[in-house]
Parts: sequence; C-alpha cells; structure tokens
Amino acid sequence: MNSTHQTSARVACPACQADVDVTLTYSITPGTPDFQRLFEGKVNQGVCPSCGTVFAVSIPLVFRDDDSGLLIYQMPLDDHSAWPEVEQQVRTMADEIFAGMDADTRPDCRVTFHRRNFIEKIAAFAAGFDDRLLEYIKYQLYSREDDPVDHIRYELLLDFSRDDEENLVFLLFNRETGDASAAAYIPMSTYDSLEDAFQGDSGLAEELDTLFPGVYVSVERLYD
Repeated sequence: MNSTHQTSARVACPACQADVDVTLTYSITPGTPDFQRLFEGKVNQGVCPSCGTVFAVSIPLVFRDDDSGLLIYQMPLDDHSAWPEVEQQVRTMADEIFAGMDADTRPDCRVTFHRRNFIEKIAAFAAGFDDRLLEYIKYQLYSREDDPVDHIRYELLLDFSRDDEENLVFLLFNRETGDASAAAYIPMSTYDSLEDAFQGDSGLAEELDTLFPGVYVSVERLYD
C-alpha cells in the first residue's frame, strides 16, 4: 500500500471556536507527501482563518510500511493510565488481522500515545535500531546510581536529526514546558554491545520480554 488515507472535516478552533476546514490523515506510508509533513509537524494541523491559531487535531493515526513489515499506531490518550486497555485492543486487532501468519512473516506492531513518540518510533525503525534496546537504554539512564535522569521532570527522546555516527543522542524534554533542555550521549559501541548480547544471550532477551511484553514498547510503561 503506497497511498495516504485522508478526509476533510470541519472542526472548532480551540482558541475562538470558529469553524476550520481541516484535511485529516489517518494512514501514512513511506514515500508519500504526508510522510515528510509528519516530521515537519504539519499532519492533521489546522490554521484558524479568524484568529490565526495553529493547532493539531488529535485523532488515531497509523504508519504502515509493507516493505519492512511494520505497523505503528498512534492512539491519543488523555488519561495515560488507560494504556493497558488500549494496548490490549491493539494486540487483539493485530491478532485478527494477521491470523494464520507465523512469527517470522508477521509484521512488527507497535502502539504509541503521543505524536512525538510516534515520530520517534518511525525514525528509530528507519535507522535500523531495535526500539526495545533504545527503551532499555533510556531505562538505564533513568535508573543509574551516578547522576540519573529525573524521570518525573524529563522525558527522553531519540534525537534522530543529528548526524553523529559515534553516539546515540537522547534529548531531555521538560515534561512541564515541552522544551528540550539538555542531551544525553551514549556511545554507539554501547548500543552495539547490547545488540550483540541480545542476539547471543537468552538472559537479556528474556529481560527485554519482561520489560516490554506487548506492543507498547516504551520506558514509560515501567513507571505507571
């Protein structure tokens, strides 16, 4: 599938309540115009003609890459405590869609609950990273005894815009303001060592399965 599914809708401006005509995208695939617009923050964006407010319309969105066998769902959640129920719904849906397929041919499926995590997940897979290892590294940054990252204050997100072959870079986003205020640098050799261990050590594989047992592969699930 190489098309983008869209529809037109009239929504209320969150600032002045004026009617705004918005083109809503529900499904994105690589190589489409909306794929680039997603990374520019312009997908499902409205601009009010009355007051000029630019706002995002929060609706479910799916990224599908048939070539690599990947489905990533963005399911907006106002109450993050509801994630176990939504994760189960996505797992059930995937089981129904891919019934009869064996594990080797079944597409990878993920669910996210915020646009920033949706984009990060797409970028991570595109760069060839195992997202479970990335989330495991985030967990280590939050948990380390020496100068841990404050999970309550900061969210760690992969900086996929940097051209740094020597390091993985995670931006620290202030949860209150949404601003990126610092960065954590992890040598790529650390990631490579983890990847080698994961492939050759059943213990690490079991640990990853324990930490991230479903389609919601995120360090955030460990703190709820």
